Formats: sequence, structure tokens, C-alpha cells
Amino acid sequence: MAVEGYRLERIDDYRWRVPKTGPMLTDGLVFADDELIPHIKGDKCLQQVANVACLPGIQGPSIAMPDIHWGSRRAVWATTSTAACGCSAPISRPTSCGRG
Repeated sequence: MAVEGYRLERIDDYRWRVPKTGPMLTDGLVFADDELIPHIKGDKCLQQVANVACLPGIQGPSIAMPDIHWGSRRAVWATTSTAACGCSAPISRPTSCGRG
């Protein structure tokens, strides 16, 4: 399920919120500075942060680290915690992604 109409709100110098909207069960939380935000907005990774926030059992925000970027199916370096595992776990990791 793709979330439509999400937006990005500044919390402070390094944290940004993707507010819960539509089918999202929680907010998204992005860690990035002003230099990185245009690059993050320039690909599909924020869409995936919003989509992960729709996962059943999610506990707390869908989190994106500063080096997040669009991967083949999901944002790379995003993490979440669900009721099923009770812990934060990366939902994707860079594997020969050619970045970094």
C-alpha cells in the first residue's frame, strides 16, 4: 500500500518528521541536515519511510538514518520496530548498492 500526500516537517536541526497520514500507523522520523534533505526529497526513500509506517504491529516511528537512499525495493538504511520482534531492526541494508 503506497501512502500518498505525505509531507516532511522539521523538528530541529537534524530531525524531520513524516507525520502520520492515511494508512500510516505512526510517524516517520528522518535524521538529516539541511545539506542532505534536498537529496532525500529527490528520490523515493521518503515514500518508503511512509510505507513502513503502515506495517502491522509497528512500535514507534519508522526511522531513516542520514545516509538513506532508494534501494531496489525499499529505502536503504531505514529501521523499524514491530510488536512481533520487540526490537529495532534494519529493514534494509546496503549490499553492493554502489553508494558510499
